[in-house]
Amino acid sequence: MSFFDKLAGFVQTNKMQPGPRAVYLLTMLTGGIASWVPPRGYILWKQLRRRVPMRASLAKVFRAGLVLSPLILTGLLPPLCNWRAFDKQNVQFLLLALFFGLCLERSLRVSFQAMPARLCDSFDRLIARVSEKTNRRLAGTAITVGVVLFVGYFSYFVVMHHYRIQTHSWALAIFDNLRWNLIRGEWFKASPVLGRTGSHLQYHATFLAYVIAPLYALRQQADALIVIQALIVGSAAFPIFLYVSLKMESRWAGLLLAYAFLIHAPMHGPLFYDFHFLTTAPFSIIWVLYLFETGRRG
Repeated sequence: MSFFDKLAGFVQTNKMQPGPRAVYLLTMLTGGIASWVPPRGYILWKQLRRRVPMRASLAKVFRAGLVLSPLILTGLLPPLCNWRAFDKQNVQFLLLALFFGLCLERSLRVSFQAMPARLCDSFDRLIARVSEKTNRRLAGTAITVGVVLFVGYFSYFVVMHHYRIQTHSWALAIFDNLRWNLIRGEWFKASPVLGRTGSHLQYHATFLAYVIAPLYALRQQADALIVIQALIVGSAAFPIFLYVSLKMESRWAGLLLAYAFLIHAPMHGPLFYDFHFLTTAPFSIIWVLYLFETGRRG
């Protein structure tokens, strides 16, 4: 049994063999000692060698503890990153993720406030040395690389998923047929659900089909649709980058949020669930927000 299988059983039932349990307890004990000995040794060294008042030494140790406070939550990362630990236990996972997120936000706030001013000033000076043009190019290159890697990675695996006969929703067949008819002048005809007559608009107003049609025309098969879906979803990182950069006045904040979107696991799952227009919604919605904020009403 692997490490992750043992961890899943421990999270779900609090049961573990004596050997692995002893290892976990020893690890916890070692971590506790490791977090106590260096600060204590630092205080003693300051008192004995430099005769610094204990209050000054304690203040530095306390500030260091505040800066490092987000590390307290690292113990929750192994179960959170192990899908087996919360298999069929969605509520428990959401509660733990909520607890982790709230505590992380607070600990990061405390950590940033406790950071020495000279450290922050040094970082600001480093950023200031980079010209605005270079700054813009670096951020633009980074977000482009992220999107290209995302689209390439998921395009490959969703196509493999499809050819292993793992796409079995009606939606993929319906939209494949709808797009095939659309580029031949048969407006919103969907034979799998409507036969030879009828319009798909009676079910959904999928006008985005017009936008996707030229791309679909390059390869008129179902696998093209799921690749186009991955392309649209990944490209949503661009408006996220622009919108956050505008609102927070920092390209690097925009880059950080865009990358958070690209690695967001709940956004990956729908890419493997055939093709749905709802999955592509972030691309359109965030572009609308950005264009509205910049006054580009056209």
